[in-house]
Amino acid sequence: MGVLKVGTAGYKYEDWVGRVYPANLRERDFLPYLSQFVDCVEINASFYSLLSPYTYKSMVRKTRDDFEFIVKAHKAFSHEPDKVSEVLQPFKESLQPLIDAGKLGCVLVQFPQRFHNTPENRDHLQKVVDWLGDFPLVVEFRHISWVRESVFEFLKQLGVASFALMNQNCRA
Repeated sequence: MGVLKVGTAGYKYEDWVGRVYPANLRERDFLPYLSQFVDCVEINASFYSLLSPYTYKSMVRKTRDDFEFIVKAHKAFSHEPDKVSEVLQPFKESLQPLIDAGKLGCVLVQFPQRFHNTPENRDHLQKVVDWLGDFPLVVEFRHISWVRESVFEFLKQLGVASFALMNQNCRA
C-alpha cells in the first residue's frame, strides 16, 4: 500500500500571513514554519527559471529530515521543447542538494491545456522520460483527452505517475 503525504502547492503567499502564518512571521521563516504541519511542498519557481543549487540547499536546511519537495520541471520540458538543450543539465544539477538530502519527492511535469493526447504528444512524453527519467516523475495533464485507461497503462510502462487529471483546469 502507498503512503499518503499532505502538502501545499507553494509556500510564499502574502495572503497566508495572518491565516496560515502568524502575522509577525518573516518571509524567510515561511518554509520552516509550514514544514511543521505538512509533509511536502511543491516548488513552482523552478517552472519559470532555473534555481540555484544553493537555493535548494537552503530549503533542505530549513525543513525537517523527512520533509520532501515536489519540484516543478522547467517549462522547457513541457511548453518550449526547443530550449531543453539549454536547461537540461543545469536543471538536473540544481536538484543535487535535494537528492543528497533524500528530500526530492518527485519532479512534476505540468503540461498545458493545449497538450492533447495525440501520437506526437505521447512521443514527446517519451522524450521527457528520456530527459528526466533519472528522477521520480509525475505528470499533470490539463486536457480531458488524457483520461483514458490506455493512457494510465502507457504511463505505467514509462514508470511515470500522474495526478491532477481531475484538476479543475482539465477540460475538453
